[in-house]
Amino acid sequence: MATSTNRPAAMPADEASVAKFLFQEAALIDEERLSDWLALIEDDIEYWLPAMGDADEAKRSVSLIYDNKTRLEDRVWRLQSGLAHTTDPASKIQHIISNITVDQVARDEVLAHSSLVLFALRRGQQTTYAGRCTHRLRWRDGSWHIAAKKVVLLNNSEPIDFLQFIV
Repeated sequence: MATSTNRPAAMPADEASVAKFLFQEAALIDEERLSDWLALIEDDIEYWLPAMGDADEAKRSVSLIYDNKTRLEDRVWRLQSGLAHTTDPASKIQHIISNITVDQVARDEVLAHSSLVLFALRRGQQTTYAGRCTHRLRWRDGSWHIAAKKVVLLNNSEPIDFLQFIV
């Protein structure tokens, strides 16, 4: 893990702290506590699921999802409203997060990588997604917040049904 001499002393940039946060994020999504999950999101968030491999830049790539905070708030509203027929019934999901590393620290941010396995169950059909996540986490007001999240699904170059949940 890289270190920075100008990092605020109160920011815990160790892998255990970051892992605890990533597990908390996954639990909030799995438990459908999406309003609480939105509270972890920074105003300048870039939430990105690239299509066709591990692209470097969202603005020059095809994306499965490319959202800012407003679009994430809209996505959560649709998931919770019951008004969108494609989300009724809602998918039950379970994240498994592993292989967490923190490989870059800068002032008040860390860049963390993790492996993801996500199980989604809807109308008796279970689908498994696997991939690699990159989070840019920002230390603010004594806790971590998500400034960017990139999820590269293993099967992102294959046909993927509508993702009716937060990855």
